[in-house]
Amino acid sequence: MIKLIKIAFLIIFFIPSLGVYGQYENCPEKVLLLKYYQEKKFDKAKVMLDSVLSACPNQKDNPYYWHLSGFVNYFVFKQVDNKSPISKARDIAIESFKKSLELDKKKEFVDNNKSALSSLARSYYNHAVFYLDTVHYDDAQRFYNEYKNLERFIDPNKDFKNKDIEFNLALATQYRIKYLNKKKERREFLDKAILCYKNTLSIDSTNYSANYNTGILYHNLGVDLILEELADDAELEKVIMMEEQALENFSKSLPYLKRAYNSKPNDKSIIQGIIAVYYSLNEMENYVKYANILKKLNSESESQKN
Repeated sequence: MIKLIKIAFLIIFFIPSLGVYGQYENCPEKVLLLKYYQEKKFDKAKVMLDSVLSACPNQKDNPYYWHLSGFVNYFVFKQVDNKSPISKARDIAIESFKKSLELDKKKEFVDNNKSALSSLARSYYNHAVFYLDTVHYDDAQRFYNEYKNLERFIDPNKDFKNKDIEFNLALATQYRIKYLNKKKERREFLDKAILCYKNTLSIDSTNYSANYNTGILYHNLGVDLILEELADDAELEKVIMMEEQALENFSKSLPYLKRAYNSKPNDKSIIQGIIAVYYSLNEMENYVKYANILKKLNSESESQKN
């Protein structure tokens, strides 16, 4: 499960002095913009950004202007908007830093622009974690995708395998909870949960949690079809059809449970699941085989207690 980690924004950046940039290409509005920024009056500085472009349109091609725009909006997001997930300042900051990187042929602001973008990427990740529940799961996915897109911009070779596994397992849990609360009305959330587990297995085919939970979901779906879906007076044709669907789900569950068993051969809950599947499939030889494995483990546990 993903754990919520509050990440402090720590950005060390360099603002050129007035002496270096003189009168800012004869743009006094830019001097006032920097004054507000240095005084940490970020809301006023944000207003001045448009004034600078109106009075000095040549600034639209100046990488320093966009560098400064990025940090003004960055601190509006952080301090004025209190890191609100709906803050427009975050989006503007990101686009400003990207624009600065595009125009910065001399590479003067690259490190600071990318450092700020990395911090904003982490803010998306934090929001993805915060919204990962049974109500806001769509928002969580959106923020997680924003996090990945921005990290890829910073580093195209960024490896997301571990993060993707972690996020998919957590998202699957929320879908599973939502499904279990109202099984008949929310079947689509079972499918979504299974898809998340399969996405995890596409990255790591041996992942214990994904294999175990997928196997259990398929097995329980088969049981539910038999116990809950069929009325006592159901027609024979429907009974046969539902039994076939149940057997199909039992068969689907087996490879996942066996992969989980290979990861943890002493886990009794997995063995119990495999036993239940083989019993449901009427494969009695395999049923006896795993029942004896479980019997041996229980015996060993009793011996250790004594």
